[in-house]
Amino acid sequence: MRRCALLSTLILIVTTAALNAQADWKQAAEWTPDKALPLLYGTKVRPNWIEGSGSFWYRYLGRDGFHYWLVTSHGEEREPLFDRDALAKELNRLTKSDFSAEQLDLEKVELIEGSLRFSLGGHRFKYDLFAGRAEKLEEAAAIEHESWMNMAPDGKICAFMRGNDLYVKAAGEEEVRITSDGERGLSWGTEWNLIDGDDMERRSAPVLWSADSQRFCVRRADLRKVNDLWLVDHLHKPRPALKTFKYPMPEEEVPRWELWVYDRRSKKMTRIDTARFEDQSLNDLFVKNLWWSDDAETLYFTRRSRDYMKVDLCAADPVTGESRVLVEERLKGMVYIQPPIFLKESGRFLWGSMRDGWGHYYLYDLDGTLITQVTRGDWTVRKAERVDEQSGTFYFMASGCEEGRNPYYSHLYKVALDGTGLKLLTPEDGEHQCSISPSGTYFVDNYSRVDLPNRNVVRDMEGALLMELETTDISRLDEAGWKPPIIFSAKSADGVTDQWGVMYRPHDFSPEKSYPIITRVYPGRQSEFIPLEFYPGAIEMTLAQLGFIVVRHGNRGGCPERGLDYREYGRDDFRDYGLSDKKAVIEELAGRHPWIDIDRVGIAGGSSGGFMTVSAMLVYPKFFHVGVAMSSPNDPSIYYNIWAERYFGVTKVTDADGGERWDCKPDGNIELAKRLDGRLLMICGAQDDNVHPAHHFRMADAFIKAGKRFDMFVIPGADHSLGDWRYLYGLVMEYFAEHLLGDRSRGVNALLF
Repeated sequence: MRRCALLSTLILIVTTAALNAQADWKQAAEWTPDKALPLLYGTKVRPNWIEGSGSFWYRYLGRDGFHYWLVTSHGEEREPLFDRDALAKELNRLTKSDFSAEQLDLEKVELIEGSLRFSLGGHRFKYDLFAGRAEKLEEAAAIEHESWMNMAPDGKICAFMRGNDLYVKAAGEEEVRITSDGERGLSWGTEWNLIDGDDMERRSAPVLWSADSQRFCVRRADLRKVNDLWLVDHLHKPRPALKTFKYPMPEEEVPRWELWVYDRRSKKMTRIDTARFEDQSLNDLFVKNLWWSDDAETLYFTRRSRDYMKVDLCAADPVTGESRVLVEERLKGMVYIQPPIFLKESGRFLWGSMRDGWGHYYLYDLDGTLITQVTRGDWTVRKAERVDEQSGTFYFMASGCEEGRNPYYSHLYKVALDGTGLKLLTPEDGEHQCSISPSGTYFVDNYSRVDLPNRNVVRDMEGALLMELETTDISRLDEAGWKPPIIFSAKSADGVTDQWGVMYRPHDFSPEKSYPIITRVYPGRQSEFIPLEFYPGAIEMTLAQLGFIVVRHGNRGGCPERGLDYREYGRDDFRDYGLSDKKAVIEELAGRHPWIDIDRVGIAGGSSGGFMTVSAMLVYPKFFHVGVAMSSPNDPSIYYNIWAERYFGVTKVTDADGGERWDCKPDGNIELAKRLDGRLLMICGAQDDNVHPAHHFRMADAFIKAGKRFDMFVIPGADHSLGDWRYLYGLVMEYFAEHLLGDRSRGVNALLF
């Protein structure tokens, strides 16, 4: 008994000491994003392609200021775009200033017929690249059109809104009203959840013009049966004001969509036949879903069923309004699609689908006949880049194809349209971003990892290296003591599925110390937001400097890029699906590294990550000790219907009286309030029209009724992004410092102000 008592005393002493560590606010203050990022010079090369040539120019920041480079000969030669010293001299002559070559931070640069046009110091200039002579343009560059004008491609006519109706205006002519039945809740210019005002000021119209400028299409949402939601603007003067907007919740009425075409020649509006699914949507939040054919004789669109398990690609006649189905997508789960790629010469199109369990492209005839599957394998096409019809080659970004690599990294590949000859074009292990030249003869490749600074190169279309352009200079970061985060992989709770992530440690890390661990979470399902690129300004790095190990990693049920089975994991377990993987990864990391203190675990996240944070504190109350949940939709029954219905599922049911209704009841956090054991801070914005503050107040009410102690912070005037990042993350860091380190010094004041 005495030995047990002594052991308990020792544990208490060790725990008390750990919870009275001093947070290193000084070191954290030295590594905030606005302190770290200025230590970098240039990072990415962003090519400005010169039309009609195989050339581009780019700007890049080096130790001696900005350089402007011209790359010619289809990516094989490079030279200065202009003589910096000569241009500085010319500008000083014109402005009586004292510009140096290093200070030429030019804005709004245009390369027009051998002359450079740009803005600097509030003035507009023109510089003849051949004569080496500059002139000051007295007036700013002409603005092609006002912000309210949705211009046709020919630049001769625009569409716009007044009140709730559509107008067109040709150059030099009077405006013409083309609709007269718009009203609040049935506006021709409404977004999917907003009520437009009745003011008659001109504003932009959400129309899509055809290439010949003779037609445009427009969606209209009937919101009149969609329920209202309200926010109080407490900061509005002289009196607080009420904000009203449409907000469909699960099982409720949703917008009723229409699709119309306006023809300039006939001056007629034609409604497109779109009807098929009950409560269907013609609006996709993730991908463009309206396209004109090049000859403007066909309008293509997609429609979704309310349960997101059915998607059709359709072709419509803009004159008659008749439509036909080209492709039907059906899945036991949410249908993810890629925008179709219409091939001009062959009269075919490529269509992205997950029908075989992975994201791949399929080749179709325009009548909807499937020709072949172009890409295949246990990996996912992330983005289509280019189709060379002459050679029959498809270029695309994909992830998960390279064995043994982080499955989230994107690489550029090519494959023949018959599905043969798959080839990797960007071999380096890292996240790649590529820009293919308009000529299709070469591409610029930027690649990096969180521990590898950006490298920018030029390659030919076989992947051969043509030229090295720039490598990010991190010498000032190194001099300041920066240490890169660590890439790791660990197993999910199933012991089979790999989870990849990033670990941030204090720059004065010592393996002799013991550190609390904090996991920054976002469970998906559209993305897991795992850091991939080189970025020393991550807020996780700032948080780590206080004396924490901070990690970010994925979980099953997350992003779709890892396949249908991975994405659909836990579909019927809306609240808990990702938590066991978060816990398993932390346990594995703590088993590998004795300097991780498994008895001091924190968790933080925003939006969906906020929901997961609260869930973690309630589902595993003895494992997660401290949580900070930001903008968290704790009660799915009052969040957007598209979240719960899309990822949990919605079905049509018949009540006892024979009436039909939609049913969707995913688990939330409210019912688990009594399980709170650790310290939880909830932060919400008083003007959040995405996750309404009611989510936090309902959660708070449940905690109060359960007799639980919690903390809550409401930021006046803030929306879903929660306003000023400094104040927000000051709250986060103070909370973790106090409850994981025992530091109540409120050192954040030195950090932020």
